[in-house]
Amino acid sequence: MKEDAAPSKLSGTDAARAAKLRAGQPAPASVPGGLDETERILNCVAAGVFKVSSDGTITYANAQARRLVTVGEPLGRTVRGCESDTVWQDGTPCAFEDLPPIKCLRTGEFQPPVTIGLRSPEQRYQWVTVTAAPLLDPKTGKPESALVTVVDSSHPIHVEASLRQSEDRYRRLVELAPDAIVVHRGGPMVYVNNAGVKLWGGRSRDDFIGRNVLDFIHPDDLEMARQRVARAMSGESTELIVQRHVRLDGTEVTVEVTGASCIYEGLPAVQVIFRDVSRRIEVEHELRRAKAELEQRVEQRTEELSRKNAELQRKQRFMERALERHERDRKLVAYEIHDTILQDVIGALMFVDTAVDAAGDARKGVSLQRARDLLRRCIDGSRRMISGLRPPIIDEQGVSGSIEYLVNELGSRGVEISFSHSMQTERLAGELETTIFRIVQEALANIERHSGADCGEVSIVERDGTIRIEVRDRGAGFDTEQVVEGHYGLEGIRERARLSGGWASIDSTVGEGTSVIVELPVVLESPAGSVS
Repeated sequence: MKEDAAPSKLSGTDAARAAKLRAGQPAPASVPGGLDETERILNCVAAGVFKVSSDGTITYANAQARRLVTVGEPLGRTVRGCESDTVWQDGTPCAFEDLPPIKCLRTGEFQPPVTIGLRSPEQRYQWVTVTAAPLLDPKTGKPESALVTVVDSSHPIHVEASLRQSEDRYRRLVELAPDAIVVHRGGPMVYVNNAGVKLWGGRSRDDFIGRNVLDFIHPDDLEMARQRVARAMSGESTELIVQRHVRLDGTEVTVEVTGASCIYEGLPAVQVIFRDVSRRIEVEHELRRAKAELEQRVEQRTEELSRKNAELQRKQRFMERALERHERDRKLVAYEIHDTILQDVIGALMFVDTAVDAAGDARKGVSLQRARDLLRRCIDGSRRMISGLRPPIIDEQGVSGSIEYLVNELGSRGVEISFSHSMQTERLAGELETTIFRIVQEALANIERHSGADCGEVSIVERDGTIRIEVRDRGAGFDTEQVVEGHYGLEGIRERARLSGGWASIDSTVGEGTSVIVELPVVLESPAGSVS
């Protein structure tokens, strides 16, 4: 126990008694100030009896009390001076305000028995059971002192034996633990389990017992480790952190570490748990590397897809321009045929008609009639060619009129097509009108060439900014998975729809017919002729 630097002043009687007791000279009862009958009785009691004044000073101790307190003469010392040498049964330090005599003086109430450990100069604990009763001032009714009884509890309750048994059980338990467990006193190790021996690469515990745990800390982590050891020895628990350790062979190992204060073999110590996380750190590093590599690949792939998308957009724009030029060229060719060849042929037909009427020779009339028929067939062929290239009816009557023209043309060749339409817009952009015409033209051509059907249906509906085209027949149908190469009509329908920002669905079943469904976004023709 620690001694106070300035003990409280004793009363004259208590001071005289203390002097004789220190000298080992019991005072006779007849001597004034000597031991009275009560004191002789108290000296015969097996329990230690202390009197503690209101300021915490020990003013009386019987013979048994002096035998129990083996750190020197108790008289004149204070209870606070004993605080650092006391622990509870669970090994935690006793707080000054919770010690029975102090609590008794503060509350004025009897304190029931509690077991406390008193540390001896040999660093062992004497376990005692302590009670405290208040001695009240008859005038004020307040505690003027406390009567403390102390009973040796080492043998009756076998405290130390129980602790040893507990330590033995603990040791057997931690020996099987997969984590390294170390007990040290401010650094020097007093216990290490098998996992700890393996962690630091030793052959046995002898490689570590007595060595400072700080010897195995990586130099970069050493200062923090010293601080944590000091905190743990002061009773604090240390939080879980990651440290680098150096094994006996000089290799490094990464561990998670946490620690807490404890009592080991009756003395304060620190229990530390180490978990080898080297493999986990390595895996985490690999995962981070793999993640970074994956992100890099994704970035590269994204760049590649962006390039390909840009290339596809360029190709789409090229195809759009090519299709536009193609339609323009077809239109120009149609105009050229109409304005040159067809006009000349019509003029020639007029001359032949005049010559036929004027001819008097029958043989000449037959020849002129044949010439007239040939010219008429040439005119009909030219007009069909013009219709195939760019029917003027598209510009003249728009979508509805041009589709009606296609339906009538097909009807004249023996395939009856019903046509219905519901258009909210009078005229669309020229490119969109041409796209609709070509899609329907190709779908009707397929009905005529391949389906064998003698009838079909065409419908065009404009709704909510979308034009829906449906062309159906009840003909032979075909397997869409086995379309013969070289037939580009269906693919042309899909491509035209895609280039116009829409989509096309072609569904066909052998023996049941074919349906072509296309949806296109509405694009209007601005008053100035530009597309909006």
